[in-house]
Amino acid sequence: MLGENGQRVYHYTSRAAAFEHILQARSLRLSSLARMRDPLENKERAEHVLTPLAWPAADVEKLRRLERDAVANTKILSLTVDRVLEPGTSAPHAWGYARPRMWELYAEAHHGVCLVFDRDDLHREVLGRLEAINRTAWGEVIYSDLPLASYPHARTLDATALTLKGEGDTARGYRLHLQENAEELFFRKVEDWSTERELRYVLLDDDDSEVTVPYRRLRAVILGERFPSWQLPGAAALCEEAGAELLKVAWSGVPTLAPARG
Repeated sequence: MLGENGQRVYHYTSRAAAFEHILQARSLRLSSLARMRDPLENKERAEHVLTPLAWPAADVEKLRRLERDAVANTKILSLTVDRVLEPGTSAPHAWGYARPRMWELYAEAHHGVCLVFDRDDLHREVLGRLEAINRTAWGEVIYSDLPLASYPHARTLDATALTLKGEGDTARGYRLHLQENAEELFFRKVEDWSTERELRYVLLDDDDSEVTVPYRRLRAVILGERFPSWQLPGAAALCEEAGAELLKVAWSGVPTLAPARG
């Protein structure tokens, strides 16, 4: 039903978000970094702030404000990918929809849905939209409890270095610092989250305005095991209008999919 391993990407969400917004608007909304569930990443990144002794307190506060604004303005679209399998092998839990922990956390404790998109098509659409807005980075999340050795200064804000990097403009230097250290600052999560296998798009934006990404095609909507039966007719009608297959996941030893009918 979902093609070959690796062809799709998945987005877990609530019934309200899926049927009242995503399917009707045919778009996905990015979330502010400040709203992320991980307490290690929903706050300021700097662990050390270095400034010249002569710097006035007001300039130190401006540097701190850059950090606070970055948390509020940076926006993220999170998706899930299949676990890569060797050719000719199979594993029911390798599929991106087969993550019970994600159904619990992000899809209303199995009452919500998992949306399925073509990976290549959505990638083109997301990048086309985000790169037209501002600085963008993307990639699969790295799971490590330790900082990445390639970015030893990622969590240090050195005012002098940032000012030099920005050719006299500390704010510009700070933005370049975020771009150069994006892998450590935005694409590393602790190993406790590793089962999510997250594909992430990061928009390093300059304000906190809402950003949505239109999509061309929704491949399927997978209903959680506890999806309310009374909502099936409405879900079926919206999926038919969107041209998306309506499926339901069942957990009986292994996760399985079957058509859902309203």
